[in-house]
This record gives sequence, structure tokens and C-alpha cells, in this order.
Amino acid sequence: MPRLQFGLRLAREYGAPDDFVFSINQFAMSAFLAGGTRGTGLPDLVQRSLECVEVADPQNLNTSMLAQLLLGTAYLLAGNTAAADTTLAAGLARIQAAGTTLEWIIFYNAVHADTCRALGDLERACARARAGIE
Repeated sequence: MPRLQFGLRLAREYGAPDDFVFSINQFAMSAFLAGGTRGTGLPDLVQRSLECVEVADPQNLNTSMLAQLLLGTAYLLAGNTAAADTTLAAGLARIQAAGTTLEWIIFYNAVHADTCRALGDLERACARARAGIE
């Protein structure tokens, strides 16, 4: 994780909020796929994700929507499935309303499907998974 820490420090020092959001997002995606943040150099992903939401430029839809989805992923990894569900659903709805087709939307549909599954809502989990591949 030294490279991630270095990237985050540079993004802060040089006032590059997009780079900060994208750096944290890469960590969150990796942590989700690995099954958690334990043993990594950035255990407080929720706090970092909240920082991303704060610094993301609302005029930059890619960055601000990504920050919201990142926060949902962080909530899921922290075990707060209710907050993850709310945040991911709102973020995905926002992307759909904006008519944006971003390459990482498939990944976040999968994260939301996993969140729905964790909440015991298998019907919604299947629907979200289908949305990710359609």
C-alpha cells in the first residue's frame, strides 16, 4: 500500500480531488474483491470515502458519482449493509438519471447485488445483477 499512500498524499498536496477519489476507488475495488480491508494500509475506508464525497467536484459527474458509489462500497465492507444499500441505490439511480454509461457501473451493480444479498433480498440482488449485464 505504499504507492496508494503516496498517491493520496500527492493528491492532497497538489489539490487534485479527482486523483484522490480515483485512488481511494482503486483501493475500495481491490478490498471488495479481496473480501475486506484487514491487513491493508488503509483500514478506515469509510472515513476516506466520506472525504472523497466532500472533495469531489459536483460539476464533474464522473468523480462525484464515483465518490458516492465508493462510499456505499466502504459501508458494505464495514458491515453497515443498510447504509450501503441506500447509498449504492441512490448512486446507481443518479447515474441512470444522468444517462451516463461509465465502465465501472458494472462493478458497482455487482457490489449492490452483493449488498442486497447480504440483506436477504435475493430477488433484488438478482435484479441488480441482471442490470449489471444488460
